[in-house]
Amino acid sequence: MGDFPEIAAIQSFIAYHKISVSPSMKEVVALQLTPLQLHLKGKTFHIQLSDEYHDLSLKSKLLKYVLVFRALESLQETNDYLDWCKKEGLNATNEKLRSYYQDIIGVLPQINAVFPDQHPTSFISDYDYQLNAGAMQYLRTMESS
Repeated sequence: MGDFPEIAAIQSFIAYHKISVSPSMKEVVALQLTPLQLHLKGKTFHIQLSDEYHDLSLKSKLLKYVLVFRALESLQETNDYLDWCKKEGLNATNEKLRSYYQDIIGVLPQINAVFPDQHPTSFISDYDYQLNAGAMQYLRTMESS
């Protein structure tokens, strides 16, 4: 897996908590978002995430986890619905989006409970993610993981 402690940390975290990610049949609430399911502690959570770099089309399974964890980070780090919409470039007048936000914020504490300090992390720095560097570049060029 290359020489990237971030990748080892993601793999350990997923294995320890028995986390899985799969496609979701939930309705897309905004054109910029893709629905996925997060399976954690016997529960299924529906996550709508941004895939601005089209990482979901790549073969790396770990990229799905990175994207889900980044979506959770974004939700955690914003102050409210309007702040989240602004950060994600979403239309705040979208009622389906508002409903999704309220639902996911309601279950976020259950999801966050498995993360260190109850704060979601994607394990990959924003720098590596945005500039396609380091561990993120490695994940994007892998055949499958």
